[in-house]
Amino acid sequence: MRGIGIDVGGTEIKIAVVDRNLKVLCNDSFPTPLFYDYNYFVKETSKIIKNFIFEHKANKICFAIAGDVDSEKGILRFAPNLCGWKNKNIKKDFEKECMVEVIVENDANMAVWGGYVFELKKKYKNVVGFTLGTGVGGGVILNGSLFKGSTTTAGELGHMVIRVGGDLCSCGNRGSLEAYCSTKRVCYEARKRIKNISENITPKYIFDLAVSGNKIARDIWYEYGEYLGFGIGNV
Repeated sequence: MRGIGIDVGGTEIKIAVVDRNLKVLCNDSFPTPLFYDYNYFVKETSKIIKNFIFEHKANKICFAIAGDVDSEKGILRFAPNLCGWKNKNIKKDFEKECMVEVIVENDANMAVWGGYVFELKKKYKNVVGFTLGTGVGGGVILNGSLFKGSTTTAGELGHMVIRVGGDLCSCGNRGSLEAYCSTKRVCYEARKRIKNISENITPKYIFDLAVSGNKIARDIWYEYGEYLGFGIGNV
């Protein structure tokens, strides 16, 4: 038995094929089609998946997607960083296109569960994890099980408020952790505060500036770390 894992983020889609021993057989990535509608995403992504299914005889797909996910029904209810995708039945749509079983889960939950199983070897019963990227995600392991809550969406740690009336978050909330610790925030601060910097900068570039001694870049990362510390401390 072989399966396909697909991580749908706000910036990039990563795809990998694994065997029954969870060995990665191949992987690839491509930009998330943010400026196209959901139907375009299904159509174009299905083409890529079908090639992987045919080449590797895979019979199951698992989507790990950033947003409010009903994992029992396979529905993406809301995705702050995916251009208005609301109440999209990913399971139904991709099972129709690809003709194999589809599982849908929150990406941060999957990342934390993977870290718990493979890196921590289930050594600890209670674990909290944060995923830092285009947005800020989170996952919670309680008594050895992934905690989802009554609506399967517990653990959205990036949307706790750390500053009352603070900056606007992509989810519509104000003062969320994500508003201060996302890739977008870091790049925004750099463009605003560092003279003659490119519009197409990345966090890696700002990190390299900080390492080289640029004081403004260091200040940006110090502030990032302080806000992240607030969030971790609250949890």
